[in-house]
Amino acid sequence: MDITHPNTSETGGQNCGHQTKQNRCEIPNIATTLYELVHRRKIQKKETWLCYINYSKAYDWVPHMALLHILRSVGMGGNLFNMIKGMYDAPKIAVRVRNEVSNPTEYL
Repeated sequence: MDITHPNTSETGGQNCGHQTKQNRCEIPNIATTLYELVHRRKIQKKETWLCYINYSKAYDWVPHMALLHILRSVGMGGNLFNMIKGMYDAPKIAVRVRNEVSNPTEYL
């Protein structure tokens, strides 16, 4: 894989759809971080595999049980499968403030 330094001037920080509370685009920051990770691993002659899943866009459009069935049928298991299953099968959320964690509660 050939990598080039991300061109952060493309979005200019405006109207990219990925703004922070300060209304700045986060894509250049993400691209720069990924570039640095891949570049350092390339120097160390290590392979790097990346996968980006935009869960916010996919969550409501994917038939949850069908997704889990397909993932299992292609041999996925272990921690990654359990994490994905946990997002769809009675998802819960807990909030941590400093050293205290709330009781898990359903959020969907």
